[in-house]
Amino acid sequence: MQPGSSSPRSRKPSAAQAPFLAAPAKRPVVFELHIRPLFRTLDREHMSFVLNLWKYQDVPPAQRVAFYQRIQAKLNAADPALMMPPPNEGGPWPQEWLDLLERWIQAGAPRLDRATVDETTLRAVRDSATGTVDLFVTGQKPSSGHAVWLERNYDPERLDNEYLPAEFIVYQEQRSTAPTTPTPFSIDDFFDVPLGATTVTIVDNNGPHNVIITV
Repeated sequence: MQPGSSSPRSRKPSAAQAPFLAAPAKRPVVFELHIRPLFRTLDREHMSFVLNLWKYQDVPPAQRVAFYQRIQAKLNAADPALMMPPPNEGGPWPQEWLDLLERWIQAGAPRLDRATVDETTLRAVRDSATGTVDLFVTGQKPSSGHAVWLERNYDPERLDNEYLPAEFIVYQEQRSTAPTTPTPFSIDDFFDVPLGATTVTIVDNNGPHNVIITV
């Protein structure tokens, strides 16, 4: 950084987040955090004519497990002609990735839960200096042992559509055992949102909420 230049804005854990920085030794494997990132943009694009590898198959558990077992069979194929991804496109997966996928499927192919927000408190404020948008979210989580955060929906079906607002999902994950007593949470986080955008969508356990961006 050059002398006299301003420091970039950085995220700092809130007091509510700090206890979760030391995660348990063996957290549950979930789609959004551990499985979806294994599939590259190249993998998604090459398979987009039949399925969206970044979209969770939200179907009954037996069907869901069977669906991902079919993908697993392609990833484990010994024949280069059947392997996904092919050897000339980054395959095969390393064994630790295959082991992680197996562990996830054996657990029933779980996904992250979504938190419940107080939609009357949702705000989106554009920072005139940086152009980023601050999103303010409050609500209640099931216990003090849950972590809650906002994450952009990076599905290209939405990112490539200029007519749809940027979408952010309020995820929650239990990180430690605590009494099941509803506990308030609040999030103040910032994201890059196109300057021409007038709204964002925040998705919680109850569905999407459209929020007007103010200045």
